[in-house]
Amino acid sequence: MGDAKLFAALGSWLGIAALPFILLIASLLGIIGGLLWLRQHKLSSGHAFPFGPFLVIAGIIEVLWSSQFLNSLI
Repeated sequence: MGDAKLFAALGSWLGIAALPFILLIASLLGIIGGLLWLRQHKLSSGHAFPFGPFLVIAGIIEVLWSSQFLNSLI
């Protein structure tokens, strides 16, 4: 349950309003990264891989560039 604890920590550091954006970005990065990982290592689609690094990258994106993303969407 480390991913849930990391997600909770990001919510406490960045605020609850940041969590949907972090989850969206982490999920998109996880899909892309997971497909590339499975393809590169020639693994089946049922193989598990860690989600924590994608949460960390999404948290960094939220800290550094969240206002730019929100302004471009509005």
